[in-house]
Amino acid sequence: MVTSKNLALLISVLDKKYKDPDKAVEKFVIYAKRKNLLYKLPNVLKHLERRAENRKDKHVTLTVSRDIAPETEKIIRTFIGAGEFIPIEKKIDPGILGGFIAEHNNLVYDGSIDRQLKRLKEVLLEN
Repeated sequence: MVTSKNLALLISVLDKKYKDPDKAVEKFVIYAKRKNLLYKLPNVLKHLERRAENRKDKHVTLTVSRDIAPETEKIIRTFIGAGEFIPIEKKIDPGILGGFIAEHNNLVYDGSIDRQLKRLKEVLLEN
C-alpha cells in the first residue's frame, strides 16, 4: 500500500533526480494519476509541510578559504553527520588558509589549517 508519506518522499526523490521542481511535480502527478492516488494529495502536502517545518532550523554553515568541489562537500557532509537534504550555507574566508569550519547542530567542527597550526604551536610550547 502506498502511503501519503511515501508519496511525499517520492516528490523529494524526483526533485533531486530532475533538479527542476516543475518537472518533478509533473512526473509525480502523472504517476499519482496513473495509480489512482490523486485523492491522497492533501495528506501528501501535510507531510511535505511537516518535513519543511522540521528542517527549517537545520542547516550547515560551512566556512572555507575558497570554493570547494561537490565531492569535497559530500565528504564534509558525511564527516559531520549532515544528511544530504540539509542545506549548506557556504562562506568564503581566505583568512582560514585552508581546510574548513563547519557548524551543525550547535557543534563546531574546526578542520582549518589555521586551527591545526595553533594546536601545533601549543604542543611545541608545552615541550
